[in-house]
Amino acid sequence: MTNFLYTNITILGLRPRLRDAKRLVTKVEQMNRETEEELTDLLLGLGMLPEGGYGPRAQAAAMKAMDAQQRALEAAQVLDHILKNLPEDQRKIDEIPKDIADANRDISRAQSQGWNFLKKLLINKKSIYI
Repeated sequence: MTNFLYTNITILGLRPRLRDAKRLVTKVEQMNRETEEELTDLLLGLGMLPEGGYGPRAQAAAMKAMDAQQRALEAAQVLDHILKNLPEDQRKIDEIPKDIADANRDISRAQSQGWNFLKKLLINKKSIYI
């Protein structure tokens, strides 16, 4: 009887481990099938490559792509700078008519002062000769 109990206890303890092992085996089998499918796809893809492969052409394409990405980043930085300066540039543009009016007014004053000075000179010159 002791031997029977020992055997039953051992079998009962092993059953969960056996179930876990079966699950693991099933999982490994599934992973093996997936890996085999992926390898088959990879081999089919390799079979479609030209004999010389795509080495230099792929490298050239990658270099072009990286160069294009760098140019795009530089253009984005320039555009960002322009966009940041737009409000200040707009303010300056809005002030141009006022600046032109101020400059015209200053020119008119200078011309007027010049004419007044010339008139005074002419009057003073006449008075010197009289």
